[in-house]
Order: sequence, then structure tokens, then C-alpha cells
Amino acid sequence: MLGAPGEKPVRLFVLLLLAASASAQTIAANDLQPPLPVAPAIQSRQLPEEPRPTHTFLDRQNLSFWTAAAALQTADLITTRQILDRGGRESNPVAKPFVNHGTAAQAASTYLLGTGGTIAAAYLLHRSGHHRLERWLPLCVGAVEAWATASNGSVLSRGNLRRR
Repeated sequence: MLGAPGEKPVRLFVLLLLAASASAQTIAANDLQPPLPVAPAIQSRQLPEEPRPTHTFLDRQNLSFWTAAAALQTADLITTRQILDRGGRESNPVAKPFVNHGTAAQAASTYLLGTGGTIAAAYLLHRSGHHRLERWLPLCVGAVEAWATASNGSVLSRGNLRRR
């Protein structure tokens, strides 16, 4: 129906309407207004930060945790030495080179590497603000040492080690 008799005046009317609306869209420079600020749908509020309670590294709680861990390391050292004196062998591959060279080497490895290394790691955690991990570290060390001491105790209680 391209050639319908009343189509040309309708086309002309639509074309004039579009041209008029396009020319009406020009705005004078003094009529410009800054856009309204758009507020986000959900606004986040910044709460004031509460100051975190800080503590000194060698406070009462840390000292008690490290004392308990050192006592459990001492118990592990003593029971391991008893097993070795009765003909047993060290099953920890890290401690084996130290343990096989006598009590002094075993004590040095236990206290310098074991206790000193974990205290140094706890200090680094303290300095970096990871206070929960700093508190958990001696508890985990104590748990491992308690397990090792209990395991040594069960080996000693079985009594099937040969005497040298």
C-alpha cells in the first residue's frame, strides 16, 4: 500500500512533527542547570572505628601460654630421651639429627628451634596485629607437645623396648 491516496499528507505531517520536535530541543546556555545528584539505593554508613584493645607481647596471658608450652616440650624431651635410652628411635624427621647427638643437642633443638621459633612467629603475628593468632599459636604448640608426650608415655608403658 505504498501508493495509497492519503499516505503522502500523513508522511509529510510526521516529517514536519519530527523536525519541529528536534528543533525544540535546543536549550539556551543560560537555561542549563547542573544535574541533580543521584543517591545510591543503599547507602553505606561508616561507623566510627572503636580503638582495638592492644596488649603488650609479654603480658600475663602470653607468659602463661608459653610457660605451659615449654613445660609440655620439656615433658616431650624427657620421655623421648627415656625411649632413646631404652633402645627406641626418634620418629620425627626434623628432630632426628639433633636427638641422635645426645641430650645437649636435643635440648638445644627443643628450646632454641621449637620454643624460640614459635615465640618469634608469635611476635611477628603480634606486630602485624594478628592478636588472635598470636594467642592460638602457643595453644597449638602445647596441644602437639601434649600429644607427643602422651604417645611417648604409651610407648614407655608398653615396655617392649630393648635395653642397651
